Amino acid sequence: MYQPRQPQGIRTGGRFATTVRTEPATSLHPAQVTAGRYRRYTKNGMSQHEQRARSRRLVQETYDSGQLGRMAGTLHAGHAAAVLAASQRDDVLDAAIHAVVIDEQRNPGLARPETLGFLLSRKLLLAHRGAA
Repeated sequence: MYQPRQPQGIRTGGRFATTVRTEPATSLHPAQVTAGRYRRYTKNGMSQHEQRARSRRLVQETYDSGQLGRMAGTLHAGHAAAVLAASQRDDVLDAAIHAVVIDEQRNPGLARPETLGFLLSRKLLLAHRGAA
């Protein structure tokens, strides 16, 4: 379909906004992992209590965002809730934390700090499927 070009600056066809809009304020989520926190997390610079609390928040965020459900898949929709419940058990969570820390020590810089929740959730999901 042929549409003739409009001269520059002419407001036709919805090409220009009729009102001026301001940019939204940008803020990071409180549990967002920064590079510094990620280094502390993976280099044992955090107490075990702090590591567990941060890990639980990150797994909860991964669940709330739907990412954990997509990771589990539609055939195993209940696994996402089981992983979230398993993250409340210290022994299971500690094993997932240890696995993520070991992966980072073996391959430094391979994972980005913002993927920590995904990595923990994946480790918990794999442990759940191995136990099921």
